[in-house]
Amino acid sequence: MLFNFFKKKKKMNQIINDKLVVMDYPIGYWLANNLPIITEMANSFKTIDEFKNKDINLVCTGSSGAIISAIFSTLVTNKIQIHHIKKDGETSHCGQISKIDNKNPIIFIDDFINEGITINRVYNIMRRQQGDDKFEFDCIIISDKFMKCGGRPKYLICGKKFAE
Repeated sequence: MLFNFFKKKKKMNQIINDKLVVMDYPIGYWLANNLPIITEMANSFKTIDEFKNKDINLVCTGSSGAIISAIFSTLVTNKIQIHHIKKDGETSHCGQISKIDNKNPIIFIDDFINEGITINRVYNIMRRQQGDDKFEFDCIIISDKFMKCGGRPKYLICGKKFAE
């Protein structure tokens, strides 16, 4: 079930960076082409004072998200724990994530969000794991445009602004 991103009216801070564009896929194969985009994701993140000098929980999904997360974590000064959400049925490397201590910001990072299927799946998993049906990410970081989402993060870093 897809949720309309625009239903909630909670304030969301947008950081639009026109250097955040569609990444070449697969991410790992085209790593040299994608490194400048991941660097821009980190540069945009570093502009948010609220996250400076804080430990960060970085949530990702899929192999692309894992690659982006690992590189991103080397480009920022924050201490980062990466939490990888598996595809349905995947049980390798300890299976699904467990509850994340939310005393530190929880950030989702991915290469793009198009129709909202992945981000809504991630929101459903996080809400279940956190035991909070109103769970929101502190920040979502993606390359390219942001289309739909089942939540409203405090910060959104993306490449193209959407119309509200």
